[in-house]
Amino acid sequence: MTSPNPRLQRTRWRAPLSRKPLGDYGIRRRPRLTVTCVVTVLALAGCRRQFVMPTSGMEPTIKFGARFSIQPFDSADRAKVARGDIVVFRLPRDRDQMQVRRIVALGGDTVEIRAKHLLVNNSEPVETYVTHTDPNISEGPPGSLNAGRDNMAPHVVQPGKVFLLGDNRDNSFDSRFWGDVPIEDLLGRPK
Repeated sequence: MTSPNPRLQRTRWRAPLSRKPLGDYGIRRRPRLTVTCVVTVLALAGCRRQFVMPTSGMEPTIKFGARFSIQPFDSADRAKVARGDIVVFRLPRDRDQMQVRRIVALGGDTVEIRAKHLLVNNSEPVETYVTHTDPNISEGPPGSLNAGRDNMAPHVVQPGKVFLLGDNRDNSFDSRFWGDVPIEDLLGRPK
């Protein structure tokens, strides 16, 4: 007689299915899967950090919205940075944000801007990559965003820091507005 409740019905005991040794299902049986896993791990290990250019401050060198990878710096790389290098760095006022700019001066250098002309240690470097989209010289009221855009009094860069400017000088938020950047905040080079 069977019970109306299925839980109370007796089930017939069955022997467990025989299992093959684990070695039969391992690497020897699935060489394609193994190769795929190894290639995936190596590809992920070799991936560089991806970055999307968030502003037009480096145009025409790097376009707004351009995607590129970052070649990370170690401490030895940071010690070798030079004027003219394009770097990815953490913004001084918002450390969660990254930005790209060009190093124009190193610690101990004197930086000055006169009527849109950059002077480093009282000489004007050759900057063929710089663009100016505004033909006017902007003084800007004191405390405004344009104050110091086209004219900046001499400033000595602190040791262990760099002075960064965008190539699109009239539309770049850079060291003219937030000061020197510590070398430790340089993350790498765009690649």
